[in-house]
Amino acid sequence: MRIKYLVLIFLLIIFGVGMTKKPKTTQFEYGITKIIKQFNVDSKGGTFKISEADTPINNVSIEIPYEALEKEITISIGYNDGKLIPRTGKSSGVILVIESDKKTVKFKKHITITLSYDTSVNPKWIIGYQIDNNGKLHAVDTGKMDREFGTISFYSFKTLMMTWVYIF
Repeated sequence: MRIKYLVLIFLLIIFGVGMTKKPKTTQFEYGITKIIKQFNVDSKGGTFKISEADTPINNVSIEIPYEALEKEITISIGYNDGKLIPRTGKSSGVILVIESDKKTVKFKKHITITLSYDTSVNPKWIIGYQIDNNGKLHAVDTGKMDREFGTISFYSFKTLMMTWVYIF
């Protein structure tokens, strides 16, 4: 009888039956994208802010520098209601979408994406990720993290879908 229990416990440990584990890789499930704001931008650049309190991307700003573009394009900013399950850290729960009428746009100079984060989480750091068309994550450059105001900046040379993960 005792051997039966030992074998059962061994199988539970080996196969993880009944246990919850983090995935071996980060997983992303696409949802539906909702565009909140569109604007035209040309070689003069500009800073564009989302001030929609009832959206998960409230207080996001996109700064496009002077001469980052050669001609005028339309930029759309929104969010995707997909789900991210990170291998490490805690998902922000927000998927930011920055797209263009020209598919993927490559900028001559990096754009700065500044956003507010949940300060109650109290992370040691925040890592931003671009989400590609296959749902794979690629780290984006991190700029300034301002703990006092609860903001962080990321840099990109192209339009993208992105999220961020809190690291403890």
